[in-house]
Amino acid sequence: MEYNIEKASRADLAEILALQKKAFGQVADLLNCPGLPALLQTGQGINEEFDHCVILKCFGDDGRIVGSVRAFVDDGNACRIGKLIVDPDTQGRGIGRALMGEIERCFPACSRYCLFTSEETPWTSQLYRKLGYEETGRRPMGGTVMILMDKENSATRSSL
Repeated sequence: MEYNIEKASRADLAEILALQKKAFGQVADLLNCPGLPALLQTGQGINEEFDHCVILKCFGDDGRIVGSVRAFVDDGNACRIGKLIVDPDTQGRGIGRALMGEIERCFPACSRYCLFTSEETPWTSQLYRKLGYEETGRRPMGGTVMILMDKENSATRSSL
């Protein structure tokens, strides 16, 4: 299935933040953890992220944003991917997979891609494993255990 994915504009941030709170709200309910950082982010916070991140949006035929992901390259040339969100009403349709592929294409020169996900949401780590990510560690964070995952950028490895 083909999805409409493009870079978000500052005008999209309020809609993306609302979707983020909807999607992570379901995760927070599942984990019984209402203080998830993604739920506490403010409009100012997402605007500050916009200044140093690439934020992608995926929208449906009706023009409504149904998914988003953001990333930046750190000082060690690793692409840090965060807040992959898909509207709970449209999950299971390949939107997350499409967003991940597109965000990786936005950073062709990084050495690797890094992300983390909760141990208590096995469907997310399963998606990342299918996309080639490997677990590199676990760390307690915010009342849950986070799984740290990395994936080598094969484009930069093959050009060495």
